Amino acid sequence: MSGWHRLHTDEKGVIWSASDKTRPQRHFRTKPEQLVESQWIREAEFISLLGIPANAELICCLYDKVNVLHKNTGQRIHVILYSPAMCKNRLDDPLFVMTQLFQPQQQAYIRHELIGWDYAAYKLIMSRRKKSLTPSAYAVLYHPAWAALSFLPTKSTSQSIDLLCKIVDPRWFIHPGHPSRLTKLYSYLGLQPTKFDEGVNTALMSWASGFEHADEDDPRNFLVRIAKRKGYLAATKKFVQFLSLVWMRVATNSDKWFSPELFFKRDDERDEFEDHWESYWS
Repeated sequence: MSGWHRLHTDEKGVIWSASDKTRPQRHFRTKPEQLVESQWIREAEFISLLGIPANAELICCLYDKVNVLHKNTGQRIHVILYSPAMCKNRLDDPLFVMTQLFQPQQQAYIRHELIGWDYAAYKLIMSRRKKSLTPSAYAVLYHPAWAALSFLPTKSTSQSIDLLCKIVDPRWFIHPGHPSRLTKLYSYLGLQPTKFDEGVNTALMSWASGFEHADEDDPRNFLVRIAKRKGYLAATKKFVQFLSLVWMRVATNSDKWFSPELFFKRDDERDEFEDHWESYWS
């Protein structure tokens, strides 16, 4: 094995690769499913790439391939996803991306190893990028955020899918010094008084599709009650908080991200979610 390998898909769909021993090179006309079958992949111990929509197909192909290799040969290749923040708004420069993936200061940025929950998330993104009208049931039902979305009676599944593909991974928006702070994500989704547009906001439309006919007494409709008291913006920020924290709890298998006791204000809301959570995993 030759250590760290790096991969990236540029804006034109061309895959770039490099290793500890080779300079970045482009693979014209090479599809992700072809690249992962190469000997170059088998020689890697670690493969790093950005967790971005452009890499979605490559990430899914890598996940499938490394799992087959591990099952058939025992070889374990670790695929590491990095936050796009490490590229400082220069994602349109593939050489810069490849350099950033190589440099030691990458340790300062959020990263995690690719697992099954990530696979479902990027599979959903891949279906949207291919303009599929019917994303696979696997990609939707096994998405780490579905545990939150399936709790909400007023949700729009199609709008929610668009939102999940837009967020990609809420961990990329975490504040380094304050992990529970979601201000970057709120800003990215236009959830600020000067930017919020009720008519086009994807986050709002994701949860409020059935707002007009919602049963306000239903414990699951906590967002409806917030909207009627404080307005759509406050309710939508609460929705994004709920979605992101449950998403991260599932993706990391860590209770530190979401606690029903702390999140919900009413006992019946908390009890209803805990029943939902138990049923969801049964």
